[in-house]
Amino acid sequence: MAAMDMFWVPPGLGLISGRMPENGEVMESFLGQTWQRFSWHYPNNHQWNPSTDGLVSHLRFARMRLGQAR
Repeated sequence: MAAMDMFWVPPGLGLISGRMPENGEVMESFLGQTWQRFSWHYPNNHQWNPSTDGLVSHLRFARMRLGQAR
């Protein structure tokens, strides 16, 4: 029921400028592999609705945030 706020990728995802995206600097290990963790919360004006929001909308949000280069 709660909004998703994290996703994990193989290490090395960064911005074209070479900077690390905001809240993307944490590395975690799971099952012997290292993952780069991003923790991004939705803006206060976004009301998470589990009947319309899900994995696809969360990935759209992550892509949009990466496009903001912050």
